[in-house]
Amino acid sequence: MDEESSFEESQQDDPPLQVANECGMCKHPMKDPVSTNCGHGFCWQCINDYVQSIPGEAMMCCPVCFLDIEAYTLILE
Repeated sequence: MDEESSFEESQQDDPPLQVANECGMCKHPMKDPVSTNCGHGFCWQCINDYVQSIPGEAMMCCPVCFLDIEAYTLILE
């Protein structure tokens, strides 16, 4: 495979910028973006509301992929 076709193929795998900047919950452009340890991005308010809605003893999971997350692992972007 030559460099040009390799580059073109890698470009096809990348999500469009619009989707990459989209909140995983509200689907709007992220406002005050944060990401989970699994790499999904959310508006700070969306993920904060989600975390606050979970009972104290329940295990939190990513609302997109359902992997376990912990509130202290949220990363400001």
